[in-house]
Amino acid sequence: MSGVFLVVNLMIAIAIMIVLILVPKFNPALSLVIASIYMGVTCGLGFVNSIETIGTGFGNMMAGIGLPIGFGVILGQLMSDTGAAKVIARTIVLDRMVEQYLEKNANTIVINIACGLDTRCYRMKEKYLRWYNVDLPETMKIRRQFLPETGPIYQIAKSAMDDSYVDDIDYHGENVLVIMEGLTMYLCEKDIRKIFSIIEKSFQKVTVMVETMSPFVVKHVKEKSIEGSNAKFTWGVKNGTELQKIVPNFSILQEVSLVEGMKELMPIYHVIGKIPIVRNISNKIIVLEKRG
Repeated sequence: MSGVFLVVNLMIAIAIMIVLILVPKFNPALSLVIASIYMGVTCGLGFVNSIETIGTGFGNMMAGIGLPIGFGVILGQLMSDTGAAKVIARTIVLDRMVEQYLEKNANTIVINIACGLDTRCYRMKEKYLRWYNVDLPETMKIRRQFLPETGPIYQIAKSAMDDSYVDDIDYHGENVLVIMEGLTMYLCEKDIRKIFSIIEKSFQKVTVMVETMSPFVVKHVKEKSIEGSNAKFTWGVKNGTELQKIVPNFSILQEVSLVEGMKELMPIYHVIGKIPIVRNISNKIIVLEKRG
């Protein structure tokens, strides 16, 4: 049995598992069993022997495909338990991107929309001119209890769709970087247009780093982090090109998959990340610049 054959069947088994988890929302363990049976059958064990082998362990009979099955076990667990891991991966990617941007663009004003309890402003200390954390009043009330901030870090308790929030920003034509993470997937296209319209009209030179979600994930996935709340995913976009069609006064500069962050957090993503379906459904950080 050739290595190429095993790799091809492994990729198919992984795709089967991902689809079962995301679409009919099968339990990851059940999805793993189904994918493992597929691997056993296609590798010559037969259906009955595959079932018996899964039940009794890999043993000598599974020596040839033990690693692929083990790989599947790990992936199944990752698909089930990486809610927090995705947030960490996003932080890894955005921290790197923001830091690189600020190193190349001195005296930048940073506007962190839907900041929540984000602490990036402290990690980027002394690399920006002023930093404005923007979120809803109820969120900022909680933030102030834990993170009392003073210049050059400021708090604005307003919605990003309230164009008056820009009145609270000390702006005199400086370069502006807007960060939006964990927000767009809870909005609608009209909201997205409104937010970008405010940004476009308010700042002369502005770059936006925005996190987006795949429409497939919006439709088929409910993340554990929002279970028990009224929040739900409502909007997604396939890629930066599609987003640019919605906000035509901005041009796309870069698109980075959060797979890049998962690679540092979980090295197995160096392999998993090469699978098209994984990259396609992963959230992305899209960088856009206002057309000048």
